[in-house]
Amino acid sequence: MMRYKKITIHLLRLSALTILIHSGGGVSETTVFDGGGTHQLTEQAYPEGIEAKSQAQVNHPPGQALSLSSGGNKKAAVKASGESTVTLEGAEDKKIVVETQEVGRSYGFWAIENSTLTAKQIAITLKGEHDTAVAVQTGAKGSWYCRIGGCQGDRKSSGHPGRGSRCQSYTY
Repeated sequence: MMRYKKITIHLLRLSALTILIHSGGGVSETTVFDGGGTHQLTEQAYPEGIEAKSQAQVNHPPGQALSLSSGGNKKAAVKASGESTVTLEGAEDKKIVVETQEVGRSYGFWAIENSTLTAKQIAITLKGEHDTAVAVQTGAKGSWYCRIGGCQGDRKSSGHPGRGSRCQSYTY
């Protein structure tokens, strides 16, 4: 009887491990688009954000629902680097929703190197005390038409002078 109990427990552990491995272990990562070519965002939500590298071109079909989150400390909901281009376009009734996490320092949008990041009809919510809505480093280009909400206190937004809930347009 004891032998069957040990075998059963062992089989249950193997089954649980197999399920964990096949399900990805519950760990999700930033969706990365690397290299040349054009990529369309096909999901409605990217809980760990997206990143375009090298010469990738990433687009979101206008007027479709899209939710992006920074996914953690020192991460961005949308990051563009190299010579990549990211274009996100929402609609008045279907804003592109961008949120940062509560822990650490996160970015809504982060454009670095020679990348270009364009977003229209977006709603940004900063959840962390030290989060940044938009960061554009030297050499990168960015253009936004957004509504920033969820900001508290006198937090500063690197590269983004706007505050409040009215729509504003910025080009860097």
